[in-house]
Amino acid sequence: VIPSKPNIYITNFEYSSISNNDYKFSLKINIQDNPDEENYYAYTLVSNNQYYPFYYSNFEGENNNQQDPSITQINYVYYLNDKLFNGKLKTILLDQFGYLINSWGFKAQETFWIECRSITKDYYDYKISTNKQGNNDFDIFAEPVLIKHNITGGFGVLGSSNIQRYP
Repeated sequence: VIPSKPNIYITNFEYSSISNNDYKFSLKINIQDNPDEENYYAYTLVSNNQYYPFYYSNFEGENNNQQDPSITQINYVYYLNDKLFNGKLKTILLDQFGYLINSWGFKAQETFWIECRSITKDYYDYKISTNKQGNNDFDIFAEPVLIKHNITGGFGVLGSSNIQRYP
């Protein structure tokens, strides 16, 4: 099953030069969730040179994003489950500061894209469980984590996604 394309749009893009070598930009992403489906999303910020730039992400209406189990960040990609949306419009604020852009070799005129994917539940469960298992690597007292998979007789996942990409 291929999930339906995510219904996203960008609002309130701001870009400013703070000094000669320091820039800041922020934007808001709105994701409208379909109330008739259980949806899962993955989104990130990417650039021309294929590096994932470091950015901060906050969700409007959420008190403490770091503790919300509906939001998981894995290697600069945010994975979101349907409990965060529940058929509602959700606004995400992304902030990027120029000193991080300069230190990674990005240029002020570089194009960045927001990539938002609708992903299958199997793929979401696989990414979340492998992340939990990876976080237990150095803790000998950690509880074992079963990796979610849907391959009979093996490990891994057969999943799909549908992407929207905005510059």
